[in-house]
Amino acid sequence: MEWKVSITGEKKLDKALRNLEPKFRRKVANKAMRKGMKIIQRTAKSYAPVGKPQKDHTPGLLKKNIKVRAGKRSRRTFGIDVRIGDKDWQGKAWYGSAVVFGTKKQKENDFMKRAYKDKESQVRKQVINDMWQGIEDIAKEGAR
Repeated sequence: MEWKVSITGEKKLDKALRNLEPKFRRKVANKAMRKGMKIIQRTAKSYAPVGKPQKDHTPGLLKKNIKVRAGKRSRRTFGIDVRIGDKDWQGKAWYGSAVVFGTKKQKENDFMKRAYKDKESQVRKQVINDMWQGIEDIAKEGAR
């Protein structure tokens, strides 16, 4: 379960990023995207259901396991995503998939999708602004 924000259609930003060396391009984009995805992470944590204490369950475990992680990358693409744990049906919060997608007896509670939808435009603006700021910072360092 992961949600991704993609920045497309920003021609000036794309051109400015292409003018940077690849290592600086990745650095600027990763820093900006991680900061943006932290917004979605905070929102998802606030939407996450918290169960009642049980013998084999700690309340709030699902909320604690919502993480921002780097996705798979190649020469051309890279990504940052928000996810529950490391993989579906594994780890301490293995039941996260059952909560999000539902089961025969339990209705789905897609709090991750709601968090993404509620903050999508804010995150997009934040990421674009942070990328421009990162490009300016690198340009200033290069001028020294």
